[in-house]
Amino acid sequence: MELLSAAAGTAKSRACVNCSRAKAKCISQSDDLSSQQCARCFRLKKDCIVEPRATRKKRAPNARGTAELESKIESLVKLLSATQDTDLGHAEDYRVSGNLQVNLPRVGNVRNGPAGEISPSEHTSMLARGEKSLDMLQALLVYASWSHCFAALLPQDQSTGIIQLVLALVNDLALNRGVRYKGDTGVLLLEAERRIFSGDRRNPRVGERSLDECRALLYAFYLSSTFSTCVRKTDGLQFSDKTDYCCKILKDAAECEADLILVVCARFQSIADSVYRALPHRLSNSDGRNAPLWMHTSHLKNEMQSIFINLSSDLQNHLITRLSYHSAEIFLIDAALLEARNEQMFNSRWLDLRWDCLTSGKSLLDAFLTLPSSAYAAIPIPNLSQVSFCLMNLFKLAFVEDPGWDLIYVRDVIKLGSYFELFAFRLEQVGAAIDSAQNTPTIESFPTACARAMAWVKGWYDAKVASGASASEAERAFPRQPIPMEESSSDMVNNNTFGYMDETYWEELLADFNYLPM
Repeated sequence: MELLSAAAGTAKSRACVNCSRAKAKCISQSDDLSSQQCARCFRLKKDCIVEPRATRKKRAPNARGTAELESKIESLVKLLSATQDTDLGHAEDYRVSGNLQVNLPRVGNVRNGPAGEISPSEHTSMLARGEKSLDMLQALLVYASWSHCFAALLPQDQSTGIIQLVLALVNDLALNRGVRYKGDTGVLLLEAERRIFSGDRRNPRVGERSLDECRALLYAFYLSSTFSTCVRKTDGLQFSDKTDYCCKILKDAAECEADLILVVCARFQSIADSVYRALPHRLSNSDGRNAPLWMHTSHLKNEMQSIFINLSSDLQNHLITRLSYHSAEIFLIDAALLEARNEQMFNSRWLDLRWDCLTSGKSLLDAFLTLPSSAYAAIPIPNLSQVSFCLMNLFKLAFVEDPGWDLIYVRDVIKLGSYFELFAFRLEQVGAAIDSAQNTPTIESFPTACARAMAWVKGWYDAKVASGASASEAERAFPRQPIPMEESSSDMVNNNTFGYMDETYWEELLADFNYLPM
């Protein structure tokens, strides 16, 4: 029997049977290769037997595996040869004519495009397949902002559902939860802020919010909150410390002016949203133990003014910033007046508040009218809601009867009929351009329907002003149920795809002079 051993004092390459069973090291005795016993067997006086190695059979070749390997090699060879034969020269640039570039966004009918398919696709992906991603949220935000331009349903019927999908996706993506760090799950939000603002923001080990996530969360809050405070159809996201954290992140690492505008608009809207959520409780529990709401709104107005003053001149003069600022200011004043009206408390302070509401409303409309007529073809939902909310408040101020409130002077200052006439004229121009560009007769465009509704409201307003109508007469003239009008209401409402400024919408709002949550 051949003994496989190593040098003296070293372990053998193969252990004997006794050492193997005892799980002990099999060490040779000395340099004498003729010795057949290991040190352990020699000490224990046992036979040292080393079993020969087992002979392994060679595996038979697998024809199937060989064929698969050859097939892969052939495919790689074909791919390499095809790549070498391909002409990799520079492709010809695709050019669009200047006429098409200028006119397509302004007169094109977006209902004929693929945008209308976004909603069913998103619904199926989220509800049927359980998919969720930041790209889906961004697509939903864009769809919800301009759905009134191409949706077959009225905005108050469809946009509410879209906004609910936005809120659901924000929760699924955990964008409204606290930020934790990778590798350190005990670090909470405040510690995350300290680390980010005191260290390197580009550290890949830091699990912070990305800029796209911050933009998505802030715009989701701005869209849903503006929709809830101005249109009162649904509750939006609540401004929290997570939203405030995203404001700080986006402001600190802003890549363009739009980032700063989004942060400012979210700040303004958060102030209005805080009053919106507290107002129902205050009106139902007016026991006198709380300070009047006008005191709180005065403090919040000062806070908004402080934010606005500290902005750069470019941001102060930007249209979106001004719309958000004046809209939030109008909401604060209207909430304070609503509490005063419920308590039957009217004095010079309320006259000043009403005048502030009037001047803010006129500033908002004057700022909006600086837009070119072509921009009226695709006004996003937040700005549309703000303009509608402002018009309704000016409408109330033109009819409300309180001691010291001179309606004749107020109506002369507001000139609400001129605003309606100018809006209707511009919308009619844009709507005519869009309708004439349609290849086949379809449902009328949003600007056309909106212009028709504006003209109808202006006619009603002029008639009531001429007859000296008051707020109570306006409420009696516009009950919640549809009323007969001089011309057939079916002729006016048919094919009307815009729900914020159609006749039914105005009838409901004129009969309900408050802005409480639904």
